[in-house]
Amino acid sequence: MIQRLLMYFLISVSSYFAGVLCYIGALKLLYNQGMGSDTHLIWVWIGFPFFFFVIPIYIAIIIFLRLIRRPSLFLQTFIFLIPGFFAMGGAFFPQGLSLLLNPLSKEASLFYCCYTATAFIFSFGSWYTERWLASTNRGRQK
Repeated sequence: MIQRLLMYFLISVSSYFAGVLCYIGALKLLYNQGMGSDTHLIWVWIGFPFFFFVIPIYIAIIIFLRLIRRPSLFLQTFIFLIPGFFAMGGAFFPQGLSLLLNPLSKEASLFYCCYTATAFIFSFGSWYTERWLASTNRGRQK
């Protein structure tokens, strides 16, 4: 149990950093801009929705898929993409809600990149963790 909690903590933190880096990278690559004076704000804009909305939903999805015995990496990754589109609405108020109404805006595309990266990293990390823990438990039972 401790191993699972530690691994999911590491997966959460690494997927958060991957999302922030993808946001900043997409800003530089797609729009040839830097963060400027808003660098410190991006950590909060992504962090609050990620840790208080997206992570609990990711965990619920993993538990649900395990309960119905459908642990598919592809299905899990695809389903993980959905909460990110709603999390960008909570990114920063009051503009965050307008991102949901205008999903083709510049800011929305940056948040799409961010939450897509978090979905992939969290999905692959949790998939690997569950496989690793299952093989470890099988080794102990022998």
